[in-house]
Amino acid sequence: MRSRELQAVAALTVLGAILRWSTIDVQSYWFDEALTARLLDLGLFDMLRALPDKELTPPLYYVLAWPWAKLMGTDQLALRSFSALIGTLTIPVAYLAGAELLSRRAGVAAAALTAFNPLLVWYSQEARPYALVVLLGGLSFLFFTRALRGPRPRPLAAWAAVSIAALLAHYFAAFVIVPEAVWLFLHAGHRRRVALAGAMVGLVGIAEIPLAVHQRSQIATDYISSIPLGHRVLWLGEDLVTGLVTALDTTAERLLAATGGLAVIAALGLFMRAPPARPARRAAALAAGVGAAAIVLPLLLALAGLDFLNTRNLILACLPLLLALAVAVSLPRTGLGGGAAAALLCALGVAATAYAASNESLHRDDWRGIARALGRPGVTRAVAVPPISGNVSLARYLEPARQLPAAGAPVRELALTALRRPGSPRRPAPPAPPGFRLVEERRAAGFVVFRYRSPTARRVRRERLDSSLYRVPPGVLLQER
Repeated sequence: MRSRELQAVAALTVLGAILRWSTIDVQSYWFDEALTARLLDLGLFDMLRALPDKELTPPLYYVLAWPWAKLMGTDQLALRSFSALIGTLTIPVAYLAGAELLSRRAGVAAAALTAFNPLLVWYSQEARPYALVVLLGGLSFLFFTRALRGPRPRPLAAWAAVSIAALLAHYFAAFVIVPEAVWLFLHAGHRRRVALAGAMVGLVGIAEIPLAVHQRSQIATDYISSIPLGHRVLWLGEDLVTGLVTALDTTAERLLAATGGLAVIAALGLFMRAPPARPARRAAALAAGVGAAAIVLPLLLALAGLDFLNTRNLILACLPLLLALAVAVSLPRTGLGGGAAAALLCALGVAATAYAASNESLHRDDWRGIARALGRPGVTRAVAVPPISGNVSLARYLEPARQLPAAGAPVRELALTALRRPGSPRRPAPPAPPGFRLVEERRAAGFVVFRYRSPTARRVRRERLDSSLYRVPPGVLLQER
């Protein structure tokens, strides 16, 4: 790496780190992150025993995050910092992949697009496996391109090793690894070695199937398939550009998406305006092909009835597509136009990240806000929450709190809490339970809280609480003075 490129990549890495760390603690844990924190609070072997029944992903992230959590803690900043570090390391990996794919100039462009991509920033601020699998997918692509250059055993062995690690981080890594393996077998020129490396990766993938089947039997995925497939495909394109991971509901959000889309179209137009040299065409096609496969293969499975298609499961497509875009904007023939398109996408990433951080309607579920609205209990209190998600998530922020016993418990205060989304109808306060009266009604961008008091302690049972906020009997946490 020349000194000028080294300085550029170092600067981009620092700026990408600032973007990831500056807003890392703005939002509270949502359910999946709270579940991660709960698992990492366990001993190592207890955590590994719990994973098959509590998670839908393989164990590598948790094995790596466990010592981090024991050292740093499991509060938001501490635990998310592990993903932020991994997301930051992805920036120089993107440079190396772009440089190997075509040129140092393409590598710098790839590092810039990765540093400021709002979707990668978002998942670098989440205590989940997605930042890790993006890093491992980037390393897989890097060694894949190196292995294509000649019959050297080391790049192929490195590709197999990081591909195995990627499969151990997320099942959907297969949709990147399989196309790479096929391409290596057809074009690398040393098929016996490729077949051996591919067989090693394939054995790990096959060994994971019983775990994946068991996890699928334990945890429902209706939250994915209940949304029309066409909507999710459309949202994927929007998310790759804006990183807002939500439907575009406001003029500002649509403007961000339109600006990003125009920048991408402009870059591709400059690339296609005059046929580039064969190495550039091949590099762009290689990266775009891997990225497209990471989307098309899950889409075909969804159409066949195995539907797990959403943005975070398809995040592995992001880096290869950014590499293809980096090739397009870095060619000398694109001149100032390519640089302007890349600069606009980077600026868009900063704007989208700042917008998401400042707009509460785009935040993750605000369990921390609910806990602050409730405050510390002055008397024994029962807190009703959306079942399952609230039991885990709000418990992270309520001190002290435990699950209400099956027989109920006598309390002087009852709080009914619920999440709300922008544009959702205003919910009236549920009727006061016998002996209680409404003393406070708190509404915020992401939640509602209704507090009831009784002059004397009255027994509260879960199945007897009003379910109008939840549709099913709520979860209930008990706070004692």
